[in-house]
Amino acid sequence: MGLNLRVGSYYTFGAGLSILAATATWPLGAALLWPALSLAIVALGYFGLGSRIFAKTNGKVPLIVQALMGPVIAGHRLSQAHYARLSDTWNEVTPAVWIGRRLTDREASDAAARGVTAVLDVTAESSEARPFLQLDYRNIRILDLTAPTLDQMDEAARFIQERSARGTVYVHCKAGYSRSAAVVGAYLLHSGSCSTLEEAVELLRRARPAIVIRPEIREILALYAERVRTGGQGSDPASAPAGGRSSWRRRAGLAAIVGLVAVLPGLLFALFFTTGQFFPGRAAPRSTPGQLGLTVEELKKVGSDGVPTVGWYVAPRISPAPAVVLVHGYGGRRDRMLPVAAALHTAGFGVTAMDLRHHGEAGDAAVTFGIRESEDVRPYLDLVRSRPEHAGRPVGILGCSLGAVTALKVASLRRDVAAVVADSPFDSLSAQCRWRLERDLPPPLASYGWFFTMVAGYAATGISPSEWEVAPWLEKIAPRPILFIHGTADSSIPVAATRRLVAAARGPVETWFVQGADHLDYLSGDCRPYTEKVSDFFRRHL
Repeated sequence: MGLNLRVGSYYTFGAGLSILAATATWPLGAALLWPALSLAIVALGYFGLGSRIFAKTNGKVPLIVQALMGPVIAGHRLSQAHYARLSDTWNEVTPAVWIGRRLTDREASDAAARGVTAVLDVTAESSEARPFLQLDYRNIRILDLTAPTLDQMDEAARFIQERSARGTVYVHCKAGYSRSAAVVGAYLLHSGSCSTLEEAVELLRRARPAIVIRPEIREILALYAERVRTGGQGSDPASAPAGGRSSWRRRAGLAAIVGLVAVLPGLLFALFFTTGQFFPGRAAPRSTPGQLGLTVEELKKVGSDGVPTVGWYVAPRISPAPAVVLVHGYGGRRDRMLPVAAALHTAGFGVTAMDLRHHGEAGDAAVTFGIRESEDVRPYLDLVRSRPEHAGRPVGILGCSLGAVTALKVASLRRDVAAVVADSPFDSLSAQCRWRLERDLPPPLASYGWFFTMVAGYAATGISPSEWEVAPWLEKIAPRPILFIHGTADSSIPVAATRRLVAAARGPVETWFVQGADHLDYLSGDCRPYTEKVSDFFRRHL
């Protein structure tokens, strides 16, 4: 039989957690795919494949199966060691029938010396002790935590009755608690030693108090007692033809659980990945404008979707003057833009910078990679447009990474943005996610994780993946100028993403591909080449 959906679901959950842990710690976590695979195989055993998953033959589990299923088999060994401390090694049910746990080679030799002449092994997951294989040995493979079939019980009962007539029979499972109790109970009923199920259970409990008669064991023993009473006419539920409503329910339940085996790891991965990506860690600003000699006005704004943000405004030295809105990158804060703000202020611009949602000191809301962040920027654009220091003067926007995508989105929605600097943008969130996963995971896992991440991203934000395609925004920005910047050795967003955007642009485009630079490296340390580049761009276009 081997069917136990509840236990199978536990193994499925364990496989899913192992895959989740493997992806979270990849590539070091690659070793966790071993227990994930072994747990998934055992889950399929409980969902219907049965004891064949261990391929035990002539009392031995093949070495290749032991290697493949090593984590599960190790778990069984630990379980056996635990239960071995809680009960006797074996107990006599009758002088010729002993019930106990799986024995070591030394213990098996001792049992044979004490008179054991035949062995009934009802395990599927472990090889038999070598001394027992030299005796009259029979293996009836039953998965742990499942009930034997009626035919298996009949085979076991006949074996015990025949061999106990001329010697001592040792009957064992892993711990000697359940599977072995079921088949010895069948023997007691078959031989007439007990006339009812309750008598058989009582005799077993007197002999070995630690036995466990689970509901499915009691049910199959009751059916076997009826088979014995009617002279072998009882039907075996495991071999009965499928049909009727209960059969369809079982098939539907099995299909649902097999589907869960396929889907659960992906959902767990997506939960982990999207939680980290859409709700990243945050910290308050560590640098202050005063450290760079800037005098700022503290700002608090609320976007149209109700997310509060905070920012700084730096008035120009001479009014009226153009203004530039600065938008930080993923995981950043407004203080990360202070060196650029100081350089632009020196160049004569008014400057404002803010914390995007779920960054710095802004309000909690899922990161949407530029879509709703455009609503975070809108109040700051409105502010500089309304200030007398900028009356009649154009406004530009500069964004880095996530901020670059946000800047392009804002410019596609607002005609009052006169020029854009997009530093290290992605061109498609779907492509960016796939690239990151393929970089860090084997291709099959990457594709699997990408699919569920896209589904989870939609669930977390309500935004379709097609809305994160940046190229269509560029047509709405034209003919306003865009300066694209990207490091050629960027390990976070591939430089190819910016090259594709440059190719898709319809208006005037300038580019600066920083040779050998990783993601936003040029903003660390001496960033004068960067600030001179963007200052010159804004001087020419604002």
